[in-house]
Amino acid sequence: MSRRRRTTLCSEPGCGEVIVDGPGRCPKHRRRGWDTWKAANPEKSDGYDRRWTRLRDRLLAERGALCEFCGAVNVPLQLHHLDHQPPDSPRGLDPANLKFACGSCHRREGQRRTTTRRR
Repeated sequence: MSRRRRTTLCSEPGCGEVIVDGPGRCPKHRRRGWDTWKAANPEKSDGYDRRWTRLRDRLLAERGALCEFCGAVNVPLQLHHLDHQPPDSPRGLDPANLKFACGSCHRREGQRRTTTRRR
């Protein structure tokens, strides 16, 4: 017995693409969660713009792709603000205020910030 396939039209206004057993939008109109939020909230960029991307790429080339907290290599890295301020703050784009962190170290540092704040 074969499974019945579900077909719908893309939910993007004006698009007539047929979708088989998939989400509400065709691949052309499918959006990631961050992209959708960003499109709805352009005023909340918090400074993570082209300057931030260029600075991150430059620091990655200078320092190498390793976690500056635990030394892990070949892992996805995030750029961590030591003073926990966003890029649009006065020291937000200061390289001395930034360190690369793997996911677990970045979470740990973020948790350290929230537990320190509560005391």
